[in-house]
Amino acid sequence: MLYRIQGAMYLLLGGASLAEGWHITRTAREGANFDAIGPDRYLMALGIALLALGLWLALGPPQSTEEGPTSYLPADAHTNLLMCLGLLAAFTLAMPYIGFTIGSFIFLAILFRRLSDWSWLRSVSAAAVASAMFYIGLIRLADVPLPSGMVGL
Repeated sequence: MLYRIQGAMYLLLGGASLAEGWHITRTAREGANFDAIGPDRYLMALGIALLALGLWLALGPPQSTEEGPTSYLPADAHTNLLMCLGLLAAFTLAMPYIGFTIGSFIFLAILFRRLSDWSWLRSVSAAAVASAMFYIGLIRLADVPLPSGMVGL
């Protein structure tokens, strides 16, 4: 039953994403020119993907004949969830000052260390690789205007 609720949520989010993408197309593009990829196309593609996933979850056959566990999450899962939300809030508040790249590195290093059995060396290495990929993909290639902070990265 839970996957049907998740499917309905994906359908709702997909519809909203599609509607917002179409709104941007109508208001920001001259004559609804479909030749360039922009934020409206990204939102529309995301909306289509979310709608497809939502339909698959909402209308698909049950995963198994038994429902999943009905117990609540263990205490450690609650702690991890609160820690992730706190880190995300700190990352968001610190990003204008330390920049996206350094902020994502710190956020990911702590997250990898906390949520896995990895050593600090492995967590920091994985965070460095992920942050470098974000930097190259988002800032250099896609030219997304993200906060650079005081450092200027």
